[in-house]
Amino acid sequence: MLQVVGTLIDREQIARQWLANFSHVVQQRDFEAGRDLFADHVAAFGTIARIVCGLDRLEKQQWRKVWGNTKGYRFDLDELVVDGTSEMIWVAVPWRGEGINGDGSTFLRTGRVTFILQQIEDQWLAVHSHHSRDPDGKL
Repeated sequence: MLQVVGTLIDREQIARQWLANFSHVVQQRDFEAGRDLFADHVAAFGTIARIVCGLDRLEKQQWRKVWGNTKGYRFDLDELVVDGTSEMIWVAVPWRGEGINGDGSTFLRTGRVTFILQQIEDQWLAVHSHHSRDPDGKL
């Protein structure tokens, strides 16, 4: 537990709630609600976007290309790893979902993600994210 301005916070509880919110907005394809979870100055790596700086670019270059072709996006919380301070938390967790092919058929997509959440005013916002697909074990 962390002491923050006279109250105790639980990093894992904060991370689990933030992840639940993010997976929900991805599943709903709610870009506006997704933006509410990220800082304007976010820096990110994605499964499509190599590197993006800024929330507008993250939405345009990653989210808009992926969320519409994704179904059932969720985190494997049994493997959640969280640490940090009273002002910043890092999160590492595997994710899974189904990709949607052009013909409407689906396929399993799995990967891993790290988020860095920073307390900005009274909110925990992602200032960094790194989504990647699971490695195939080849060099």
